[in-house]
Amino acid sequence: MTGDVFCDSLDCRLNNAHWQKDLLYSQLKIGKLCNKHQALLDKLHL
Repeated sequence: MTGDVFCDSLDCRLNNAHWQKDLLYSQLKIGKLCNKHQALLDKLHL
C-alpha cells in the first residue's frame, strides 16, 4: 500500500519489533496504528 513493509514508530502496530519488550509495547499496550498509517487506512474506507 505504501511501499514500506514496516513502520519506524514504536507506537504503531506495524512496527518491526526486534525485542520482546518492544513487541509487547507496540502490540498490547498501544495496540493501534500510528497517525500516518491510520490516515492511510481511513482513505481506503471511502
